[in-house]
Amino acid sequence: MESNIDNDSDPVPVSTPNKDDFSEQETNWTIFYMLVILVEVLSLVALVLVVILTKDHLGGYAWDGSGKMFNWHPVLMVLGLVILYGNAAISYRVFRNSPKFTIKLVHAGLQFLALIFVIIGLIAVFGFHNHNKIPNMYSLHSWIGMATVLMFCMQYVLGFLGFLYPKFSDSQRATYLGLHVFFGVAILAMAVVACVSGLTEKMLFSSKLFTYSNFPAAGNIANTLGLAITAIAVTVGYIVYNPSYKRQEQYENIQ
Repeated sequence: MESNIDNDSDPVPVSTPNKDDFSEQETNWTIFYMLVILVEVLSLVALVLVVILTKDHLGGYAWDGSGKMFNWHPVLMVLGLVILYGNAAISYRVFRNSPKFTIKLVHAGLQFLALIFVIIGLIAVFGFHNHNKIPNMYSLHSWIGMATVLMFCMQYVLGFLGFLYPKFSDSQRATYLGLHVFFGVAILAMAVVACVSGLTEKMLFSSKLFTYSNFPAAGNIANTLGLAITAIAVTVGYIVYNPSYKRQEQYENIQ
């Protein structure tokens, strides 16, 4: 959970920007909002594609240990680790003019919801494997995925303790903030690797339904989904690391 360090000092006087400065700022914010809209459109596309793939081409959903139970796994992982997590990452940029504590709650809330979906997604895949006596955690996809989830959990706990309650000291938060932002983007990148490798693995394992190399509809949907997921992460990463989009401290006291 990102946080800028509280500063109760008086605002530093700044010079009045000229017309060119306003023009540049207007251009930057136009691009910014276009990028935010792009993230939301890509998120909707990714969600629709993963639902079409699992519902129409992989048999739908159930909670009975069958392949239909497995189908919850990709849906919930994309929704949690990519869509909700990505939107949580840019919340400090999108709501930069809102009270800081309010944004902290939005950021933490989105991540908590993402964590719930991720846990259910893991239960679905482990339940499917155990019911069908398939070994767990044998593939590279599963190793990367589990590492991503564990890092996400650690990031959430440290962020909660550091920025919400009981909160680190100002100097500790200043030190940890950069690491928190870096690992936040790194976790999103790892989630993309896990999702793309998982999609490829699932397409290869679905040989009884179709031959992946023959460009079936399901394979094309999975490939497009992988591109959408990757584009979300790239766009979110750019928004987070562009210094002109960073929230400007407004010298407010945080409760």
